[in-house]
Amino acid sequence: MNRPHGFFTAEVGLPPMNLDCESEKHQFLCLFAVVDLNLLKEEVRLYSCTPRNFSVSLREELKRTDTIFWPLCLLVKRCGGNCACCQQSCNECQCVPTKVTKKYHEVLQLKPRIGVRGLHKSLTDVPLEHHEECDCVCKGNTEG
Repeated sequence: MNRPHGFFTAEVGLPPMNLDCESEKHQFLCLFAVVDLNLLKEEVRLYSCTPRNFSVSLREELKRTDTIFWPLCLLVKRCGGNCACCQQSCNECQCVPTKVTKKYHEVLQLKPRIGVRGLHKSLTDVPLEHHEECDCVCKGNTEG
């Protein structure tokens, strides 16, 4: 079995380069001897602690029970993902924002009219927190 062009051999737990990959006896080992490091890097990035899209309810996010917003939910960037590789002195890690920005979103706001039937409709800008950068920190420790 020939090793594909552009692939790299990882260093740990792989068969030696002089292994006869053509023999039936070694083909199974050879399948795992080749790792596309670019794909592996992308997999790690997808599951690691990074900003990602979350759908948030505007009523809950803005703590407004007297108002109906349209749309009901919006996508915002929030920290999420895996923090498995934490410091040895830490038992449990969490993914937290290290850089936060406030972005304004134009939405339709519907409020009950006081003393009159119907709803007051208006376009309004609502501020929502977006996480631009994230990091894994020890739970209960904001400094990492």
